[in-house]
Amino acid sequence: MHRLATALETCGLSWLAPLARIANGGNARYELGQLLCLAGLPLLAIGAALLSWHLVASNVRIGTLALPTPALVWEKGAEQVREWRADGVAKREHQVLVLKTAAEQSMTVAEVLQFMPYQGKKLFVNQIVLSVETVFLGVAGGLLIAIPVGILCGLSGAVFQMCNPLIQLLKPVSPLAWFPVVYLLINRAMPQQDPLLPKSMIIAAIVVGLCSLWPALVNTANGASVRTSRRVTSGQTDVCPASS
Repeated sequence: MHRLATALETCGLSWLAPLARIANGGNARYELGQLLCLAGLPLLAIGAALLSWHLVASNVRIGTLALPTPALVWEKGAEQVREWRADGVAKREHQVLVLKTAAEQSMTVAEVLQFMPYQGKKLFVNQIVLSVETVFLGVAGGLLIAIPVGILCGLSGAVFQMCNPLIQLLKPVSPLAWFPVVYLLINRAMPQQDPLLPKSMIIAAIVVGLCSLWPALVNTANGASVRTSRRVTSGQTDVCPASS
């Protein structure tokens, strides 16, 4: 249970660690006090923020415009989720119909989709999912480049001297400044639209990857160099002087 409590704190779930320590036989009164501080105070702050939001939205108006209250936002969010679920059911039914039509008419699925495309609405939840997928793809791509290069820069002074001018030159450039360049390159490399991976998603993912590339590279290089210097220092202190 002690290892579980440590793992929870490492993962950012420190408010669950007191429960693990209580199960391990810790001081229940003290751990409950810690739980109240770690979980109760944030919940109190969230409640105060929601109450302030409700009071401002209920009393402040600018002409005919008004802020939505938390209850209204919750209601509209639940409505969006219901529409998203209904759209998912309709999409699965459309896929079944397409497969059935393709089998009956001896056609491919792509040919059937040309005259039977799915006519679903572009829902807000779908846009959120697409944004999360784009960010995940961009950050993952940036880390795949930044971590290996950063480790090499931290372990090798020669590699660092080679990469440092490029890092210092390109790091200050805003990722938005790369957008036209990325747009032109992707349109040149992909003249046809890919239904599985749209060009717009690739362009946005590359821009997001550039946002995460330089901070991850610099931090990885610093971490690798500090760890290497500590090992060298530790090795030097462990060497005993030769006896004369």
